[in-house]
Amino acid sequence: MSANAQPDKSPAKIAGMFDAIAPRYDLLNGVLSGGLDRYWRRRAIRSLGLSGPETLLDVCTGTGDVALAAARTPRGARRVLAVDFAGAMLTRARQKSRSRGLDSRLHVVRGDAMSLPVAADAVDVAA
Repeated sequence: MSANAQPDKSPAKIAGMFDAIAPRYDLLNGVLSGGLDRYWRRRAIRSLGLSGPETLLDVCTGTGDVALAAARTPRGARRVLAVDFAGAMLTRARQKSRSRGLDSRLHVVRGDAMSLPVAADAVDVAA
């Protein structure tokens, strides 16, 4: 690569990078944050003031930890749409949703944050 070459920032290239790290993503998140990732997720969900009937949109959901937290929190969102463009990350999110019995509340959708596959009036809150 020459000194003037720009890195490839295409959606496919970025999604491919996240697909490659998907099996280790949760571990890396915990290690690199010193465990603070769990704390900030709890605070983020609490700050939304969910009361139960909401539909929440989690953009760039990755392996779905924020979406899962919103779905399983007492009085959490009734319906959670988890959107990401990295297929391997979404596979992990689906596996976690199934293992926690949240499939009826958490819906995993492949899509790009720049062109969300959701109507604006279909959600109450975004994370």
